[in-house]
Amino acid sequence: MKEGGLVIVDSSLVRWVPWDKVARLPFQQIATNTGERRAINMAALGAVASLCPIVSSASLVKVMAKRLPASKVEANRLAFNEA
Repeated sequence: MKEGGLVIVDSSLVRWVPWDKVARLPFQQIATNTGERRAINMAALGAVASLCPIVSSASLVKVMAKRLPASKVEANRLAFNEA
């Protein structure tokens, strides 16, 4: 890992990593709580967006709303914001 880097892992899936700077978040649980288990990637994206704000969260949510089926937007938005 690059010096000063950060590893982001799903705390329910990854128990150990060999680095000190680790953000552990329950992405799988967050997605499950939204009712859309496939929203796990949006939970992870939300974590990355909050830890490394290169692109605004509002912009990412806007793109999400354009790209996903309407029936999936709310659950994915919730997962994104929860992380």
